[in-house]
Amino acid sequence: MHFSDYPLDSSLAYLSVNPWFVTGLVEGEGYFSMYKDYRKKTAFNIAFTIEMLKRDQDLMVKIKNFFGCGNISFNEKKRYL
Repeated sequence: MHFSDYPLDSSLAYLSVNPWFVTGLVEGEGYFSMYKDYRKKTAFNIAFTIEMLKRDQDLMVKIKNFFGCGNISFNEKKRYL
């Protein structure tokens, strides 16, 4: 299930989430990952992820607006966004 159709509103992004809050949230719930794309010989994919419970979906939309990019998806196995 993808929520990437939520509109990005960069003009209000900094008003809705405090940058220090984002820093703490990413420190506790975020991570970077890198993996080789085997379809291409020298390509790697890099991802930045924040995992949260589905009930925090509204906050994830605010975080997406804060960064001005990204996708929000639900992991059925882990029950996380």
